[in-house]
Amino acid sequence: MGPCVRRGDIADGSYCAACLIAQVTLTETDSVSSPCAIGVAAAPFFLSASPLWQTIGALLFLAHSIIDGCDGELARLKFQESRWGGVLDFWADNIVHLAVFSCMAVGWALAEGSPWPLVLGVTAIVGAGGSAGFVYWRTMHGKSGEGPLFTGVSAAGGREALARFLDGAGRRDFIYLVLVLALFGKSSWFMVLAGVGSPIYLLLLLVLALREGASGAPAKATVSPPAALET
Repeated sequence: MGPCVRRGDIADGSYCAACLIAQVTLTETDSVSSPCAIGVAAAPFFLSASPLWQTIGALLFLAHSIIDGCDGELARLKFQESRWGGVLDFWADNIVHLAVFSCMAVGWALAEGSPWPLVLGVTAIVGAGGSAGFVYWRTMHGKSGEGPLFTGVSAAGGREALARFLDGAGRRDFIYLVLVLALFGKSSWFMVLAGVGSPIYLLLLLVLALREGASGAPAKATVSPPAALET
């Protein structure tokens, strides 16, 4: 429910798929835009209250996540990691999340014949988008060097328990919950978690930044090895 990260979530599938297509020549834009298109295409399926359409959307959402993991694995396998690729991948992932949240909220509002689910949609979008922007500005914007651009939400290396918690909460494992709910036509229920959890996640990011600032922890200017594989 925070900024989209990949620390072990669906990683095994992504790695295996990446190995199979490692010989395919793809540009950075191709490797990011293709899974992003799949993820955005999944979003409109959540406008329907039908379990069938929601399940199709959830499967596309899951496919996006697995295929998207391939670009990072391919970049590592071919030693082609770059800042531009990391930035493009980070924002493409979060655009998909915002599109899915938006359609879930609108679909729920249409099903209920009431605008109140849109409130959850707005808080989810503001929380998730704000978290993504804050993490990018604080940990990625001024980063240079080799290796993954995104290595965690902490600018001090993620040593604090709160930083580790936020890294774990930012995983995309929630997609499996969306899939289970979609089987019953209830994927919109996830908006309760997203609508409440995303603003709390953003608030905790601010708390983490204040703690690290108060402790005098310097922001990382270069890439350090991640605690676990990311993209």
